Amino acid sequence: MRELFVRFWQIPVFVIAIAISIYLRIIQPWDSVFTWTVLFSGNDPWYYFRLVENCIHNFPNRIWFDAFTNYPFGTYLHFGPFLVYLSAILAMIGGANSPEAIRSILVFIPAIGGTLLLFPVYLFTKEVFNKRAGVLAAFLVIIMPGQILHRSMLGFNDHHIWEVFWMVSTFALFSYSFNVWKGEEASKNIRNTRKLIAPILTGISLGMYLLAWAPGFILAFMIIFFAFLVFIFKDYYSPETTDNIVYISIITFLVAALVYSPFSNTMPGFVTMHYTVFQLLILIGSAGVIAIFHGIEILQRKGYYTRFGEVERFAFPATIFASTIVVMGLVSTLSPDFFNLLSGIFKVIQPAEGQLTIAEVQPFFSRGGSVDLLPAWINFGMTFFFGMPALIYIIYITLTEKQPLHFLVLIFSISMLVALTGQNRFAYYFGAVSAILGAVFIELLLRIYSNYTVSRKTQRIYLLAGIWLLTLFLVFTGVDKTLPFLVFFMVPVITLEALLFGLRSLKNDDISLDDVINTIDRYKESAVVVAIVLILIAPLVTVAYPTYKNAELQSKAAGSINKQWWDALIWMRENTPEPGLDYYAIYKPGVQGERYPYYPNSTYGVMSWWDYGHWITAVSRRIPNANPFQQGIGMKGGDAGSAPFFTAFEEVEANQIADELGVKYVVTDVEMATGKFYAMATWAENSLNKAGTFYFSGPGYVFASKEGIGITPYRTNIPPDANVLTAINMPNENYFRTMEARFHIFDGNGLEHYRMIYESGYESENFLTMEAIYRLTYNLYYTNLFDFQQPEIMSTGYVKIFEYVKGAKITGTTDADTVELELTLKTNQGRTVLYQQKAEVKDGVYEFTVPYAHDAVSAITLESHYRLKAGNVTQEVIVSEEDVVNGNVLKVNL
Repeated sequence: MRELFVRFWQIPVFVIAIAISIYLRIIQPWDSVFTWTVLFSGNDPWYYFRLVENCIHNFPNRIWFDAFTNYPFGTYLHFGPFLVYLSAILAMIGGANSPEAIRSILVFIPAIGGTLLLFPVYLFTKEVFNKRAGVLAAFLVIIMPGQILHRSMLGFNDHHIWEVFWMVSTFALFSYSFNVWKGEEASKNIRNTRKLIAPILTGISLGMYLLAWAPGFILAFMIIFFAFLVFIFKDYYSPETTDNIVYISIITFLVAALVYSPFSNTMPGFVTMHYTVFQLLILIGSAGVIAIFHGIEILQRKGYYTRFGEVERFAFPATIFASTIVVMGLVSTLSPDFFNLLSGIFKVIQPAEGQLTIAEVQPFFSRGGSVDLLPAWINFGMTFFFGMPALIYIIYITLTEKQPLHFLVLIFSISMLVALTGQNRFAYYFGAVSAILGAVFIELLLRIYSNYTVSRKTQRIYLLAGIWLLTLFLVFTGVDKTLPFLVFFMVPVITLEALLFGLRSLKNDDISLDDVINTIDRYKESAVVVAIVLILIAPLVTVAYPTYKNAELQSKAAGSINKQWWDALIWMRENTPEPGLDYYAIYKPGVQGERYPYYPNSTYGVMSWWDYGHWITAVSRRIPNANPFQQGIGMKGGDAGSAPFFTAFEEVEANQIADELGVKYVVTDVEMATGKFYAMATWAENSLNKAGTFYFSGPGYVFASKEGIGITPYRTNIPPDANVLTAINMPNENYFRTMEARFHIFDGNGLEHYRMIYESGYESENFLTMEAIYRLTYNLYYTNLFDFQQPEIMSTGYVKIFEYVKGAKITGTTDADTVELELTLKTNQGRTVLYQQKAEVKDGVYEFTVPYAHDAVSAITLESHYRLKAGNVTQEVIVSEEDVVNGNVLKVNL
């Protein structure tokens, strides 16, 4: 019985971990996914849904060039085949025959990946360290909060969790292969079928990693660097060790190349982010590099380097280094994009201006320009604070124990830490790293007090480490969160210190925990027993409890499309003309970056901010101009796109972009008009600083007094009896001149070529929304900016859809100096909007261009005729849809 327990005690822990994973990843977010329909989280999972639907209709083929996004260019796709085929096959097995039925299966896939991750994490940690650390790491990775949980929750069907799964699986299987081959010559191992299967599985895992994420070839570089370090320090290892690493690595790379090869021609050229021949060359070239390392070692074994005399020990590493440079040079000659990869590494450390507005691209350890460890607490709980000392410990044992696999853990950990520092998107990778490192440190602490003699020096180190961790945690998270852990961690440590001090004073010698346990057996003191139990579980509880609580709080909701956006997208799908393309067809590819030449004349684009592009494709089945691949964004003075369109000051500027990009509809929402406008401005101006100063006047305060709601940029102007409601970054005149403000804050009032055709439900029935605050700011400070009445202070439709039209011309003669035009509209939400224009009369002639027609079919209804007023003369005009669409001229003399 004892033997069975020793062999299989990890299984009950895994069962508990799986149950916790199901609770966190499926049960908790259930209600936010299964709502009025089945919803995916975020953006990219919706595009995967588009690919999966297409794959099911064309199985086993899938699209690699999509004409249904980035209009009018289309795009080659970098979303890999692994998740597309996994999702399509599971949906077909499940008998899903409708979009909602397909989604109801796909939403579970990320939770499956997040749960399965415990097995490679366990195997990797076990093979490098020991079984106890492996079990702890597996448990910790399941309860890890932050991005690794977010990207493995119900509804987030994206490739990210599978990236982590296959990367850790590759490291785990590589380590397992090394241990299985250990002690035998490589020539014997390669003839042993049982042993040969391990590196073959490693290669399959590496290949699957690339099929999940094309830039996954970076893992090949990590393995090469691992081999490089082993060869540099090969004097510490047996010849069998380096030979085995050579054979395992070469088999891994060649098998991975075989797995990857069917997808190596989905796009012409050599591109690191797409599935091209580049990755295939990297894998084959990596096998070649390892072979060269081995060839150089064979020369040394045959005594070739003895001719160098005293510098022999330097000649070998110098040759290894030189050969690596030569191979890199050859690869860069075949593919100039190779060094673009190296420049891309620096972009990870310092992203461009516009990219800094993307949440997942921002530096991880920074908030407000200063270093901050709070993101580490949010994403990794206590594992990060235990993991950093573990990293130092692993460096120490790498130098002292001479275990080659420790190099592999260090390469993995440090690489991911550097990537994390540059962009917080890599937090989902580092979640696995943090689980492994945290487990290693916990296991070390348990081992110190259960197996080893506890010297005074060791006790002090343990005590100081505990004080350091808790002090660090106190500084960055607050006393209220730290005190419970102080009880769990420090009290038992201090209790043990007292016990050991007392026993040492009797024995006058160092003692072990066995001595303490013997004392317990002798005196049967229950208080001592409790203290010892607390000592053993304190490190685990200190790490696991707060980490789990973070994860539980986070998992209660999965962000998704809100009801207003869903309704707007479905309305667009049902009430706008088909774009002339079959949604399920596989189209002939175009040339990347050039206009797609095969669009029918009826095809058109939908202009919105890039965040919403995949929703427009997958739900509305319309073609967005911009998408979350960061395509179609544009920049002022550069490429046309959504950023210069929405920040344009003049309608004619926006029209030029709309004409160039084939825009027919414009979709805007309250986030674009308020919180996301800063990102739009940054991309447009290519400057974070200009975005903040050109469109905003600085801090302001919203307050409530006896006179009502007010806004002031000066705190001293707040009435003494007023209550400050919120602080804002006040929009200025430049903001209100932009097309985005004209669309959403002013309902398109005064625009000549854009008519509102749909309004979703409101953001909130509460008065104090950011949209209402922006409207109030305009009314208080900029009311004379335009020739129309002040907007009502209220929250309007969360999403609004506009149509871009030629517009009918109303012109004629008059004796007046100015002519005013009005039209009363009613939205599908029952809200009344007054559309107005004002024209100056030149040489006795006035002219208006108007977008609304009285016989148009739209969710927006016209409650009046156009009313023209010139002096004392008033006349009504009816405009037809034919007039608006064709730009007809209507003569009306006043």
